Amino acid sequence: CYAALRWLVENAQERGIDAGNISIGGASAGSGMAAGVALMNRDQDNISLRFQLLLYPMIDNLHETDSGQIENHPVWKQQTSFNAWEMYLDGTPGEDASPYAAASRATSLIGLPPTYICVGSEDLFRDEDIAYAQRLIAADVPTELAIFPGVYHAGESFVPQAKVSQRRTESFLRALKHAQQS
Repeated sequence: CYAALRWLVENAQERGIDAGNISIGGASAGSGMAAGVALMNRDQDNISLRFQLLLYPMIDNLHETDSGQIENHPVWKQQTSFNAWEMYLDGTPGEDASPYAAASRATSLIGLPPTYICVGSEDLFRDEDIAYAQRLIAADVPTELAIFPGVYHAGESFVPQAKVSQRRTESFLRALKHAQQS
């Protein structure tokens, strides 16, 4: 993912991309990867990133929060998540997981780009995402956190016509638009 960001910046002019207006993001594991890329970027090349959009990010391989202990999540359950982490991390390194893979392992969040994080109140990742947003705020990173009531992991993709799903989509699109205008 980081190599793709570097390639994008290095080839921005010939692709008609404004290299000073690049945002990164994703949903679930994709937003976890974006969070890791933001950390790696800060620690290596420090390419100017406008924004990071983290939709219910998968950032903590331990799930040692209250929401991480709930067994009846409708879509993404704890064991499913642990299985995914084990495949992604090639084992179970616990707290020794790289912060570039499990962003919650990062000791410092200073210097990261402005961030939008959203999560549903019924999401396995709820508490870890809230804690990450709080750490970003404490590190003086401009951060918007949105928690959507009654929403489970990726709920808007399963019930896009629900008003709360539409509010979630409008919320992150508005955050992206605002980031572009800043």
